[in-house]
Amino acid sequence: MEQTDFLRQLYKECNLSESDVFIMKMGGKNIPIVTRSGIEKIQAAKDIPVVFDPIVVTPEFVVIKAIGQLGDVTVETFGEASPQNTKQKYPVAMAEKRALSRVVLKLTGIYQHGYLGEDELDTSEEIDVSVLLRMLETSTYDDEQRVDASLRIQNIETQEEYKQWFDRLNINQLDHSEQPGSRMSQTDVKNKLREQGL
Repeated sequence: MEQTDFLRQLYKECNLSESDVFIMKMGGKNIPIVTRSGIEKIQAAKDIPVVFDPIVVTPEFVVIKAIGQLGDVTVETFGEASPQNTKQKYPVAMAEKRALSRVVLKLTGIYQHGYLGEDELDTSEEIDVSVLLRMLETSTYDDEQRVDASLRIQNIETQEEYKQWFDRLNINQLDHSEQPGSRMSQTDVKNKLREQGL
């Protein structure tokens, strides 16, 4: 089965939507990333039972083994978490999510098509909220919206959240001629957003 047919069938069988997969630039390549919700939809649709076994649990390093089965095929894989590969405050939960993601993607053959699970990403470096905060400064948001957005941005924990905020702020950027110092009226902002189809 060709990649396109395989993925089309998977999307249909597992009721996946656009929000369950996003593209991330890594090493100069566009890599499709399956979100946490996408992994769970696939697991449920394919009826994949998974058993977890903690292998190492220390404050510095956690390894969780996941054993999953799909039909006659059984896969055993691992998820790990440490301060070197995640900013998450709950390393056991992160290791479990990574193990689940890997076992589901291996059993369904999605890895063969170049996909990765969102939870597998090294979040210790990938999420740079300073980029979003700089974008927020030049956005069309009013002061109250900026305060609220700033608090939310500083609590981002997943690539999906980062991407959503990046896209949202990218759409709401002022033109260079409209940078802070040259205020736009509410009507001008609404007209600008309407021009952008928002």
